Amino acid sequence: MTSTFHFSLPAQRWWPPKRLPPRKACAIAIVLALKSGWACAGGAAALPASGAPADIEYDSSFLVGQSGGMDLSRFEQGNVVLPGVYSVDIAVYDSWQGRQDVNFVTVPGKNSAEPCFDRELLTEMGLDWGALAGASDAQKAAVARLDHEPICGNLSSLIPDGSYQYDASQQLLKVNIPQIYLSRKARGWVDPSKWDSGITAGILNYDINGYETSQAGHRYASAYVGINAGFNIDGWRLRHSGSSQWSNRSSATYRTSYNYAERDLTALRAQLTLGDTFTDGTLFDGSVALRGVRIASDDRMLPQSQRGFAPVIRGVANTNALIIVRQNGRVILQTSVPAGPFKIDDLYPTGQSGELQVTIREADGQEHEFTVPFASLPQLLRPGQTRFSVSVGRVQHAGGRGSSPPVAQASWQHGLNNWATSYDGFTTSTGYAAATVGMAFNLPAGALGIDLTQARTTVPGSGAQTGRSLHVGYSTVLDSWGTTFTVGAYRYSSREYLSLDRALLVRDAAKYGYENRLQSELGHLDLNLSQPVGGGVLYASGSSVRYWGGNSSTTYTAGYSNSFHGATYSLEVQRTRDRAYDLPVAPGMDGLHFGQRRTDTQLMLSVNIPLGSGRRSLNLNSNV
Repeated sequence: MTSTFHFSLPAQRWWPPKRLPPRKACAIAIVLALKSGWACAGGAAALPASGAPADIEYDSSFLVGQSGGMDLSRFEQGNVVLPGVYSVDIAVYDSWQGRQDVNFVTVPGKNSAEPCFDRELLTEMGLDWGALAGASDAQKAAVARLDHEPICGNLSSLIPDGSYQYDASQQLLKVNIPQIYLSRKARGWVDPSKWDSGITAGILNYDINGYETSQAGHRYASAYVGINAGFNIDGWRLRHSGSSQWSNRSSATYRTSYNYAERDLTALRAQLTLGDTFTDGTLFDGSVALRGVRIASDDRMLPQSQRGFAPVIRGVANTNALIIVRQNGRVILQTSVPAGPFKIDDLYPTGQSGELQVTIREADGQEHEFTVPFASLPQLLRPGQTRFSVSVGRVQHAGGRGSSPPVAQASWQHGLNNWATSYDGFTTSTGYAAATVGMAFNLPAGALGIDLTQARTTVPGSGAQTGRSLHVGYSTVLDSWGTTFTVGAYRYSSREYLSLDRALLVRDAAKYGYENRLQSELGHLDLNLSQPVGGGVLYASGSSVRYWGGNSSTTYTAGYSNSFHGATYSLEVQRTRDRAYDLPVAPGMDGLHFGQRRTDTQLMLSVNIPLGSGRRSLNLNSNV
């Protein structure tokens, strides 16, 4: 009786492994053939029973030559991978990353050779090394060992929840790295090396206006020319603005508004300005014109998804999952993540507040939900984001009136986490110094900002005065009603506190000998409220300023805007009550009226009606 056995070798592109002698390769082929469909035991050939046997043994005595006595025990445990260097396709979370030569080595306790991962390979796979900074001590030690030897076999010893699968038949190495440990580019990100500073070009805008009138033999004529010019060259932007005025009663004069040169500092995500500029008014009261140097962060260099405040969303997916983020019932983001911890830090700014509802939809159909509080203030930054400004120069007054002392100002903001942003700053000038420290918070009840400024002003002939200013800001949205409520409260706790611009006026008054009637602010309160009503918006705002000595100024505004069959309308009422208050800015100025009470009420109605629906149709606008 003759038995015929048919067998086929697995279609594996890595066959035969590198650096194996021909005879040994032939012996292994025989073993694989045995493994594919039949087994030899005790010198007799036997067909396998249906199904995989629980235990298989191979007799090495069948191998001849140098292969005799070869250890075949590894092939008794399944389709093993032999040690060697394989050219494999690498996929991270089903995303193809490229083709690489990967070294597979024998690992103690494993029957199949395991892949080795070095620093270069892991970097090409997109591993974010900075994200491992908070890993365990053992994982940090594994990162340190990568400088000398690769990680072979146990990827989780380096990356929490990291794993891999190797499909020898397709030569595909699938690596699972939790999304939180992968380098990601924010939506809208463009490689700075691709940025274009523009061509060499000139810019010229001008405005010419003439006026003439004659009455009872008296003639008056005037002319005005405004110039805005610029020139771009080699990354620099040169700008000039000025104007000339002439009349038949005075000679022509030309006044320069500003001259400056500006360029990008890409590495700092900032702009450098040389010439006429302003101090930053984000943290300090008011902004002062100066001529000098300013370096300040420019949010336009950030991707759109990184501008403004938005919290970071963190969670854990048990399987490959779909993440859905909603705000006020609207989906603002939908993305998929691999199993493991994830982080979403590229939400587009979505208004001042409104908590985020996060849904994790697992591959097996299960869903998990949680909420992330979200309320914003200008001081709030995203976690890890920094904004700064440094200005140095001399103060410039309108029309050249007043002294021009040197001034330096620096401010710094840094997002600590989802809940808090720290900000600080200082200002110094001749006879003046001020420092600010503050924190802004994203709380479930809304956004809250608190900062304290202490200033010291030396007034010629009067000595030094020191004062403090406490600033509190708050913003929230009542989701159930859609109400937006913002309040900014400034309370100056002492009469001696002066901001930089007011300190300059007080010092000039003392220096030039004219009367100083400038009063210090006691408190400043701003309120804003908006509420959707009947398809339109009902809004109200109020501002009140009180001064030491009893003077005050208060303004209330309320209005409603809506549309009807394409027409839009708004009705607004405004009421102001104050004592006239004027500031002396140069010697000999008059027009100061203290103690005079004044109340003013205005009612405004605005209507816009489209006259047709075509592209060239007209609009009728009426304001009363």
